[in-house]
Amino acid sequence: MTPYPEGFRRETAVGIGAVERALELGVADADAVWSDSRALAARLAAGPTRSLGLSKVLLNKSFETDLSTSLDLEGAYQSLATTSGDLAEGMAAFTEKRDPRFTGR
Repeated sequence: MTPYPEGFRRETAVGIGAVERALELGVADADAVWSDSRALAARLAAGPTRSLGLSKVLLNKSFETDLSTSLDLEGAYQSLATTSGDLAEGMAAFTEKRDPRFTGR
């Protein structure tokens, strides 16, 4: 992290939002790490996977494209995301105050 060249403790990383969670090295056993990883994977898989995938592609491309190209790609991918059934489901779930049931389409 550029603003912290000396590094910082995991509690600080979580506190400032640099990471969502951090396990203490040497304390967390393999089962805890595996369990935590599976829970995160399940949460992501239950989300709007098409939109998450588009976001990942944009993030990866951002390291090799200029700002103008990145913004053009973002606009194109936003257009793709707005045609998703998951967008309609997310909006309906929000309006109906219920959990969404995303399909990845």
